[in-house]
Amino acid sequence: MSAGRIPVGYPVDLVSGAMFTAGTDFRVPGWLELRWRHHYSTFATSDISSGPRWTVPYFMTLEPRSEGYMLSGAHGEDVTFAAPRGPLRLGAVLLNPGANMESRCNGWQFVVLPWHGPTRRRFTSATSWSE
Repeated sequence: MSAGRIPVGYPVDLVSGAMFTAGTDFRVPGWLELRWRHHYSTFATSDISSGPRWTVPYFMTLEPRSEGYMLSGAHGEDVTFAAPRGPLRLGAVLLNPGANMESRCNGWQFVVLPWHGPTRRRFTSATSWSE
């Protein structure tokens, strides 16, 4: 499924044509709930141990690239946040309006905020995330 799109069909996104499915493998309830979810999309670019085009949100990454920062998202989508040349200043906001997301530089960590939901992702060292 393309970043920033909401699927209208299941299991096919009628706009992009991507086939997708998602499910929860297990859930441990409690004060700090643990939920292991998986997602498959024909548009995903990831390869994890579950197989090609399968993703798990815990394997999301945010990496510096020449054009900015690349987020490998929870559904296998790649989202680029354009960045100005040189070092980022504290509080810098990087936007990707097409994906309905922004990334904020908070010193030693980045926070990725989707505009369409309450979930925040925090990345340290631009490699791994936490909520």
